[in-house]
Amino acid sequence: MPKLLFILTFLLVFSQCIHAQADTLALPGMLNQDSLKLQMAQQKKAIAEEFAKTQLQAMITKTADGRYGYYIFADGQLLIEQKTIPGLPGNTGFITEAEAQKTANFAIDKLKAGEMPPTISAEELKTLQITAAYPEPTTDIKTKN
Repeated sequence: MPKLLFILTFLLVFSQCIHAQADTLALPGMLNQDSLKLQMAQQKKAIAEEFAKTQLQAMITKTADGRYGYYIFADGQLLIEQKTIPGLPGNTGFITEAEAQKTANFAIDKLKAGEMPPTISAEELKTLQITAAYPEPTTDIKTKN
């Protein structure tokens, strides 16, 4: 299983690199943007099919700073270690265990849909109502005495 995940990850990352460069590079031979998109869709489908046969499980952990992170296991093998909130700058963990669990479940859903790695954006965190995804209120208002 780990070898297969490595191969799938390599193929997906490689195809994303090709896709990102497709707009600016002349592609050799029979390759074009449409064929690359088709290849990427096929790879995503293959990854989704592989993860459909895989037992994905999240485990929430408490970090050194008293916050929370998560691990995702595929058939008992560590696949993802996430000790900070993904999609946000900084190295801060989740405020609550429930928010870490909600985000881990969302990442698992993305894996099952064939997204590898399962990236999570700040906008998705807001949709999930993850506390740290909201900007802190500013108190720059000064009053005259």
